[in-house]
Amino acid sequence: MQVKYERKDEEWFRFYAHLYVKYVHCYKILEDCYDQMVHPQKRMLLKDMLESTMLRVVELKLNLIRYNTHTNSVRSEYVNLDEFLLEMRMRPSEIEMHIPRYFVNDRNEDKMKRNQIVDKFLVDLKETNLPEEEIIEERSALDTNMETAIRIIQKIERGRQGIVRALKAAYYQKREIKKLNKKKEGAGNENFEFDDS
Repeated sequence: MQVKYERKDEEWFRFYAHLYVKYVHCYKILEDCYDQMVHPQKRMLLKDMLESTMLRVVELKLNLIRYNTHTNSVRSEYVNLDEFLLEMRMRPSEIEMHIPRYFVNDRNEDKMKRNQIVDKFLVDLKETNLPEEEIIEERSALDTNMETAIRIIQKIERGRQGIVRALKAAYYQKREIKKLNKKKEGAGNENFEFDDS
């Protein structure tokens, strides 16, 4: 037998708001611990806990958005938690989420690994770790012959003429639609009788 909890949206909102504030507080403590931890084994465990906590914070935020029906901002991404912060005697700055510091450090390690792999491929393929320089030939307008210049000018002119034809066709089509609408309005007004008495 499954038990369902029947609550109003406002009660669910209060429940999830309380959990959200607590989880954000735990997240900040875990993030500080992870940043100051020296032991690699403990850091791995703390990182798993930190990621699980971040995931739970996101789930709670979605539930807050879902049950935020008692305010004017229904389904808004920005939820007002001022009442709960006052009840818990916390400042708004205490529940501000920031990017974990380990994201930056892990990213630097990933960049170094990626650069090592790229250097290895460059050495294997080109027998050097310097990137290949691209040689760009600059051609001036004087180098093109007369036939190429004529073809380019003709192509541009055909394109311009096509654009002009398309604009004219659109203009005439709009004008015809306006005429038809005026005729329909005129026909509709003839059936309408005025009572001058």
